[in-house]
Amino acid sequence: MGYRKSLTDCSLRGGGLPRIAQQVPPKIAARWALTGAPVAAQEAARWGLVNDVVPPDDLLAAALEFARTIAGNAPLAVQSTKRLIHETVTASAWEPKPWDAIDSEIDSVFSSTDAAVGTTAFAEKRPPVWRGI
Repeated sequence: MGYRKSLTDCSLRGGGLPRIAQQVPPKIAARWALTGAPVAAQEAARWGLVNDVVPPDDLLAAALEFARTIAGNAPLAVQSTKRLIHETVTASAWEPKPWDAIDSEIDSVFSSTDAAVGTTAFAEKRPPVWRGI
């Protein structure tokens, strides 16, 4: 992979540069953006830009396994977690914003039918059958 957009390229409007700058240390983002040099998969993994590096022949199987793992969780909890990650990624843990967001999501998730489904399944030592409600 590489960041091949020059500073005069109108495709920068897509937001790739600020996204990279938020995800890796500033000096690494600058090196990638200013040089446009390809970034090896192992280096991207080292900086936390990708979750896993797998051989090309294993890519589909790895992606499907990742999707199955997520799909096995309660849908409302997955949606809530995703919202929290996006809403709080730049917030300080010392500010009220992330905690208010968490409180709001907890109320929503724990008052759902799936909360009772999960608790019952745990008590009965069986896998839950999520309803998404």
